Amino acid sequence: MRLLERWRAWRALRSYAPLSASSREGKRVRATGIVRVLDETVVAPLTGRECVAARSRIRGAPYPSVMLQIRPFLLELAVPPAVVVDGGDALFGVSAVDRRPINLEREMSFAARFGVKLSANVWFEEVVIAPGDRVTIGGVLMHDLNPQPPSNERAFREGVPPRLRLVGSEQHPLVIVAAR
Repeated sequence: MRLLERWRAWRALRSYAPLSASSREGKRVRATGIVRVLDETVVAPLTGRECVAARSRIRGAPYPSVMLQIRPFLLELAVPPAVVVDGGDALFGVSAVDRRPINLEREMSFAARFGVKLSANVWFEEVVIAPGDRVTIGGVLMHDLNPQPPSNERAFREGVPPRLRLVGSEQHPLVIVAAR
């Protein structure tokens, strides 16, 4: 099942055009880079790792028990400028974190949050996107006004370059995969 999820993410990402200077706002694009913290991070509930995005879930429970946490972050590209990534929903094509040694206290706390009783047929899984990870992200491109004034002199009527942002929603989630 986990392999199927990663395959689904890679397949979805193939339909996204590479980010370029001519990419238009509102189009689905993909970009590869290094994850950097923008404002704040979250703590993954099962591993306790500091990250910018985490999906934690309980498998084998009678109903879906998933927690998705995403904070806006920067994707530092090989060629500037960096892209802000912000979304409410995401499809992960990243392997789950090896959680050994298992922290039983964290598992019990996470299970209690969803009202799930621990048993032999229940297992936990967590995907983490941490600062410094190299990933490829697909999302809908938005051009925002750049909050910082340009540092170099501009010609008459030359516009300020926009700040690029990749966004995701329930209808068009961010697609995050490990970069190859």
